[in-house]
Amino acid sequence: MEFNKSVKSQGGASVPEFTLNNGQKAVYCDGNGSSKHHYKYTVEAGDDIADLDVTSLVKNGNTWSDDSTEVEMTLPAGEKSLGGKRNITIDTVAPEISSLSVISAGGSYKAGKSVFASLTFSEKVSITNVEGLKLNLNSGSTVYAENATVTSDKTVMFTYVIEEDQNASPLAATSVIAGSAVIKDMAGNVLSSLTLPSANPFSSIIVDTAKPAAPQVTLSASGTVYSDSGVTVTVTGESGAEIEYSI
Repeated sequence: MEFNKSVKSQGGASVPEFTLNNGQKAVYCDGNGSSKHHYKYTVEAGDDIADLDVTSLVKNGNTWSDDSTEVEMTLPAGEKSLGGKRNITIDTVAPEISSLSVISAGGSYKAGKSVFASLTFSEKVSITNVEGLKLNLNSGSTVYAENATVTSDKTVMFTYVIEEDQNASPLAATSVIAGSAVIKDMAGNVLSSLTLPSANPFSSIIVDTAKPAAPQVTLSASGTVYSDSGVTVTVTGESGAEIEYSI
């Protein structure tokens, strides 16, 4: 609380307090006899509010005066109030992972191809050592979507470069690995849960690095056949494979 000159408070049974619009109190702590009296408010879990402001002064029997005159204690309003002068947000809730989405088109992907995915958080975050973030994938024993890149204040993009002997039908992310990355919201709350949403956004992505099996050719007759009825040739192969043959 700031005055235009030195002011002293005295006479109360206890120190004065400000009531705040989130239901908490700021209690006088120092500055008595000067032009600035300081009040302290310690944030607790659940005190969240978008724009902190003072709603009332609890005098607790105190009076304020300069050397000769008692000061009428009226809270400033508008631009001179706490809410008008400062934009203070109280946020005690840690950010969470709100969604995981796939950027790449659905289909089958072979070795050497890339799949891109995006992780979105519940609020604006800052990320230290973003390169430490990884997505653990189900296409092998130690397979990750890596090269994490911040694409907005709420999203990170990952790249999965498919290698030989990696297969999944469909592809899925099993976990998020933070590694050296530290994720905080604007108030400094640290992301503590790395739980992914239950839905699998990779359900339309198949990772297939196995070479197709050789097609099987069967005839409707064996040995040498001389007949106008002809012989039926049946060619079968892996589902989805393109087979070319000639007789």
